[in-house]
Amino acid sequence: MLDAFGRLDILINNAGGSRPIKGGFGTPEEWEEGMRLNFDAGRNLAHTVIESMQAHKFGRIINLTGTEEPVGFNAAIPPNGAVTIWSKLLSSVVAKDGVTVNCISPGIVHSEQIDERVFPTLQEQQDWARTAIPVGYIGEAEDVALVAVFLSSPRARYITGEVIYVDGGSKRYPH
Repeated sequence: MLDAFGRLDILINNAGGSRPIKGGFGTPEEWEEGMRLNFDAGRNLAHTVIESMQAHKFGRIINLTGTEEPVGFNAAIPPNGAVTIWSKLLSSVVAKDGVTVNCISPGIVHSEQIDERVFPTLQEQQDWARTAIPVGYIGEAEDVALVAVFLSSPRARYITGEVIYVDGGSKRYPH
């Protein structure tokens, strides 16, 4: 990657997906796959480019995570917590080099997964939003993108090691 472009200033890790456990407590393979996709992939990419960012005295790593609030037995939820903790740790090491590391935790946002599999009808979407999202509607990808654009900019230089929730107020716990 660096051979092709010379340097990379902004890395947005946006791999992942829900991994509901269909029965029992899940198999080791289900848990390992959830961790590989939702934690290892982004961490491995970041570790590939971080030294270049440090050398250039500028870098932005933004990790999109999901909820850390258990709503069902799902192998994607623990890796979200791992990403948050790893991001905080990494941010404390690289901040002095002009590199920031933050997480964005989107709530329910229109996507193929939401619109086709989770809430496939407009009525289901409206019912969910009315009961679970204080702003009363499902978010758009643009709502998340605007936060990512800001965190990618030089103006966000004093924001690092944070989790920013873009969820219409649906996060239940203050931590």
